[in-house]
Amino acid sequence: TRRAAMGDDFVFVSDVPEDAEWTLLPSDSAMVEGLLEELQVLIQDAEGAGVPRAAAEKLRSKLASRTLTVAVVALAKAGKSTLLNALIGREFLPSAAQPATSCVVRVRHERGCRGRLCGEDGGTLCEGRQAIHAHIAECNRQRREDKSQQSTAVTLDLFADIQALQTLGGGVELLDTPGPNEAGAGLEMEVLAALKGTDVVLYVLDFTKIGTADEQHMFAMLADAIGPLMQSVHSGTQRIFFVLNKIDERSRNDGDLAEIRRTVAVRISSMLPKPVSASQVIPVAAELALLSKQVRDPERQHDVAFLEDFLRKAKGECFKDEVTPRQYSAVALSKAAQVEEQSMFADLHQAVLVEMFRKKTVLLSLPICEALSRELAAVRNTAVIERSTAQKTAEQVHAALVEMQQTQAQTNERLQVLQSRLSTITQEVNAEAQKYFSCFRQDLEYAIPQLFAPVPNRENPDYRRYVVPILHWFHGVDLSLEASSREQLERTVVQVNTIISRVVAAKWKLYSKEMVGAMREKRAQVQLDLLAEAQPVMQNVIQASSESLQVPLDDEVLCASATSFSEFEADSREAIEKMVQRKQEKVEKMKEGETRTRKRNLCLYNYTEAYTERVPYFVDQVVETVRFQLDASLLVNQWLAKIREETEVSQATVTRYVEEQIASEAASIHDQIRSRCQALIAAVQAQQESQQRGYSDAKASAAVANESIRQLEGLGERARHVGRRLEKAAAAGAAATPDTA
Repeated sequence: TRRAAMGDDFVFVSDVPEDAEWTLLPSDSAMVEGLLEELQVLIQDAEGAGVPRAAAEKLRSKLASRTLTVAVVALAKAGKSTLLNALIGREFLPSAAQPATSCVVRVRHERGCRGRLCGEDGGTLCEGRQAIHAHIAECNRQRREDKSQQSTAVTLDLFADIQALQTLGGGVELLDTPGPNEAGAGLEMEVLAALKGTDVVLYVLDFTKIGTADEQHMFAMLADAIGPLMQSVHSGTQRIFFVLNKIDERSRNDGDLAEIRRTVAVRISSMLPKPVSASQVIPVAAELALLSKQVRDPERQHDVAFLEDFLRKAKGECFKDEVTPRQYSAVALSKAAQVEEQSMFADLHQAVLVEMFRKKTVLLSLPICEALSRELAAVRNTAVIERSTAQKTAEQVHAALVEMQQTQAQTNERLQVLQSRLSTITQEVNAEAQKYFSCFRQDLEYAIPQLFAPVPNRENPDYRRYVVPILHWFHGVDLSLEASSREQLERTVVQVNTIISRVVAAKWKLYSKEMVGAMREKRAQVQLDLLAEAQPVMQNVIQASSESLQVPLDDEVLCASATSFSEFEADSREAIEKMVQRKQEKVEKMKEGETRTRKRNLCLYNYTEAYTERVPYFVDQVVETVRFQLDASLLVNQWLAKIREETEVSQATVTRYVEEQIASEAASIHDQIRSRCQALIAAVQAQQESQQRGYSDAKASAAVANESIRQLEGLGERARHVGRRLEKAAAAGAAATPDTA
């Protein structure tokens, strides 16, 4: 009864295990919940004051989300994946002597889960630690070796029971990102795309490589991508944490730990806008932490090679002089606590994870306050221009308007220059999409002939890759295409055609899913590229308007929409269907009254009805002897011809779709600039018309603008006030509650 009245999220003391760890979680406190309610009201008031409804809805959606995104970022081989493995407690993510991470892996906490790897479409790729480790390693290897794949952003979802979060709760996802400094990998844009929407950053420093040129470039890149997070170093809600890894490799010449932390803090401070204190540098030996946790995993207690690695770290290179193989497991378990203590992992857990969960709601809410302030700044700029114009003479307004219209013309010219870049971007994205069509054709052009080959080449790697996965579809089917009667042969051919049709559909579904995922990631990178080029144009518009009217205006930031995989897939399919429909209608109008055959299109593939018709050619080609037989090459050639035709049609469709989408993305960003430029001019023109109508109208307009500015400044101050109170609540730790959800 109490649960029904209080709600499922209410935690009763009787539900809490005696050994539960208690942490400060202000997200459950009345004070923080009150601030969140105030933020909801603030968003509503801002919408009423002129903030666009779409922007307000986006802020509400973010506020409703309870998932904190934490990106683990570093140079190649700093130990990102090893640190994440230590947090999980098991070695899911590959790490090696050479840079190992080439794709983004999103790690999500799921209690009791032993490991499940999914693609962006949500489909399960594999399960279990070893299978997941091998799959990610192979994905990384393929991207490294195949230069054509390096522009393809790959994101995988790993669900696991993260040991470090077991006493803290869920609602957190960890991102393992590639090292952008790896030579020739072209991963910088991929890291930037992954950082988009990140709430917290764990920056992993390699103790052996502090202060390199690559490190300086990395900090500069982060300053551009996540400026507010970088600025949070000295705030009450720190959103970037500096983890000094490989501290176990220090020597006596490096000094004691306190001296090392001070030295590293000075080096970091030289690359940041604000100084970092020694206490903000968190030392850890991630490899030792991971080894100590794996020793307790029953799966690794009989792994001789692993146990030897652990004992080598715990007892030294000569451990075999003291320990026999039969004693490996027992001795390793006895040393686990000591090695974990040497790793300093408990300090990291307390300084980063517990602190992060204690302030989780605040960390999620502060970016909303910042975004709301930016939206209010744009509306306020318009009101400031209206007031300034109302207070000027007609000659001054006319002169300002002429200058702003000249700026508008210059802006259009600059945007036209940016427009010329679209052809290059379009070619890059189309080349990305065409790779999947090529792979699809290569797959089937090898697999289908091999199905009917008298002596299949089973030792060929392509046979294992393309043919073996589909053999079960043909179980019990006579692929010799021989029969004792014409009717039986006809039934066999129809059966074979039906199965091949399903194989083609299944393979296309697989390749198209991968293509959509790659296209979505490419879209995010294109958005970043376009925004980087267009933002200076926007800044010029605001600055020129400020100078023309001689009033201070706030900076305005361009933005682009983000969509989930399912939304992007649905939108893409709908857009392609409409394109194909328009094309078909156009063809029908051009050839009205003529008999024609419409080409099939893989983009509109019907998975249940395709190719179930009878084969029209086989009757005349049957060799009538004692048995009836069909030459398999005829069947193979017809299928390959159909696949080539469909692929060509689909490639043309996707090419047009890509061109339209990139043009649409560019138009959306450019329209933000043009419409903003026009809106500022329109505000001046409206005030000019008021002046022409008479002094009273101009005075009334100034009064309205004054009131609007007062209201907007009040809303802006409320947003900043809520942000300050959220930071204060986080610093105080408003409630002490165990998270047992």
